[in-house]
Amino acid sequence: MLRLPDLRYLFIFHRDGRMREAALQRITGALESPFLFAAVAMRLNDWAQPVRFAAFACAKRCFPLTSAEVIADAAASLVLHQDSWGRWGVERQAMETTLARPDVAEELARILCEGQIGPVSRIFRLVLKNSSIDPHLPQLAANARQPWVRAVAVRAIADMRAAWLVGMEWQWIDKSMGRRARAPRFDFRDIRLSFDKAGVVRAAASDASPIVRRAALTAVIQHWRGCKEAQELALKLISDPSPSVRERAVFILSRIGGSVAPHDRIGIPSSQ
Repeated sequence: MLRLPDLRYLFIFHRDGRMREAALQRITGALESPFLFAAVAMRLNDWAQPVRFAAFACAKRCFPLTSAEVIADAAASLVLHQDSWGRWGVERQAMETTLARPDVAEELARILCEGQIGPVSRIFRLVLKNSSIDPHLPQLAANARQPWVRAVAVRAIADMRAAWLVGMEWQWIDKSMGRRARAPRFDFRDIRLSFDKAGVVRAAASDASPIVRRAALTAVIQHWRGCKEAQELALKLISDPSPSVRERAVFILSRIGGSVAPHDRIGIPSSQ
């Protein structure tokens, strides 16, 4: 490495941890490709503690200098695997700080908006851990190419809460019979920005995808099913081609006879 310093990136993958550590100690400046960024990031979870420490120091030197485009392209894949990284500890801070950069969040939003194939909705769920993506939720709700991404963004705005999968857990179906089933387990955080929630839900109710229309009516059921505009949206979708959308519209209309809430969480006041 002393004779051929350009090989330091290659030695990140050396089987000898001392060589990986030495290579990381010699890397400075911006990382020029998503591959190199991912290579350093993965060493934050190296099985050798000295290598993890060297990777953490390298990340603190290089990640702030690396372009948002490079980071976002790499992060779109890395976030799918980070929850299985069991060896890193304080080293996690390097990734969290980097993904919190506003320019990185903007690039991630672009990737999520334009993605047509692959696990884009899973990536979006994991990106939601970081509040830096919050300013881009309205754009994703309206313009993301994948319907599941639009639906997740609509629900996040309507609920003012981001949710992401953290694993699976057992839930009892019938304790007396010893029957239980595996169910997804989510973690949550509050969203503290102000959005035009009414406009987002109205637009979602007219979305071309039944997945998004269903998300809109689910938000109505959970937050403001008693108001006049909820009735109007339900009447609009009562003959929807999708059975799951029709079922929600019928449910809303079946509850219209109840009292109207004095104020609603979704931000759409009932008509007078």
